[in-house]
Amino acid sequence: MINEEARQLGDYIKKLRKNKKVTAKELGSYVGYSQSYISAIENNNNNNVPSKKVLNRLATALRHIGYDHADVEEKLYSIAGYPSRRHIAHDDDFKISYSKYLGAYDNLSNVPLEKPYLDLFYVLDNKFDLKFQYKNNGFDEYVELNDKHKSFIKNMITQLLFMEDIEENIKIGYEKALEEQAKINHIEVYYDEIAQKLDRLRNDLRVLNDLRKNFSEENFKYEYDNTLQVLSMELEEHEEELDFSKETLLNAIEFISSEIARLTDEYDKETDKED
Repeated sequence: MINEEARQLGDYIKKLRKNKKVTAKELGSYVGYSQSYISAIENNNNNNVPSKKVLNRLATALRHIGYDHADVEEKLYSIAGYPSRRHIAHDDDFKISYSKYLGAYDNLSNVPLEKPYLDLFYVLDNKFDLKFQYKNNGFDEYVELNDKHKSFIKNMITQLLFMEDIEENIKIGYEKALEEQAKINHIEVYYDEIAQKLDRLRNDLRVLNDLRKNFSEENFKYEYDNTLQVLSMELEEHEEELDFSKETLLNAIEFISSEIARLTDEYDKETDKED
């Protein structure tokens, strides 16, 4: 039996790609996916809806060929049947449902509670996407809570409720929390560095792909001198001289694509460890 959501999703991605006259290989290269992998999704070879991580990547790839990331991601999630990542809707039914989730309404009726409650363990034990908000130099910052964060919070709550020598244990827990936050900060910096480099690589790849379609050595040299940040830095570091031929351009595309694939794989391995 054909998975209708997976089929519609593949058709939608293929339509967007072809509207921009982009090959499956070129689209996949922006996020480290092979031509065969993109084709498998478009043709529904596996008869399964891709994961949210894959859809996020595809939205990133489509952004680099000219589409709005948020709009495309929203559409991909909608077709696949995943909850929206956009801001909370404001229709009455959703507001009541969301208020029940927050504990502001009784779960057996639509009557607001006099004292809203929140079952933290229920929230932490379920697969909700949770974020911790804090102030950093006057600006709102957010940290997405993974399973390790949630487990740590539950342990802290349990200790606060049941332990003896509360003050001493709070101090120990606070010190542990600082250590954990330091690790998290280090990981966040690491992720940010990879994300920033990937963004620069993808921008270089987009410029190189545009040059390939309308090639001239003069334009290649101009973009190399003014736009191609990662490529020029890599070649200067290795003290390589560059001729601006079509062959060099194709080699540059392969190099940038392989770097995107390598960093994407590295990023995934690290995030899998965290999960």
